[in-house]
Amino acid sequence: MAPHKVDKVTDVLHEGQMVKVKLVGFDDRGKTKLSMKVVDQETGEDLSAKFEAERAEREAARIAAGGEPRPEREDRGERPDRGDRGDRSRRPRNRGPRRERTEEPAE
Repeated sequence: MAPHKVDKVTDVLHEGQMVKVKLVGFDDRGKTKLSMKVVDQETGEDLSAKFEAERAEREAARIAAGGEPRPEREDRGERPDRGDRGDRSRRPRNRGPRRERTEEPAE
């Protein structure tokens, strides 16, 4: 969605806004995976080759500086079914043990 961490989607987009995306694939549940990051939002140009070239350049610089190459990421395989998680928006968050309030004596 953005090249930086986004706290809320509404910080970057608003409902009904038209954006350009690239179909990255489908996950194991058939859910569509899209990316806005690899598409220039003004021209629609696919930037994935540019990002890959920049990554390769950073990796080469790391190795040239005496660093170790990063290992390839391994596929984590199938994740276990986490079941129906229900409506999480209404569930109270566990904020730890509740502290008792102590009232100061009134003078």
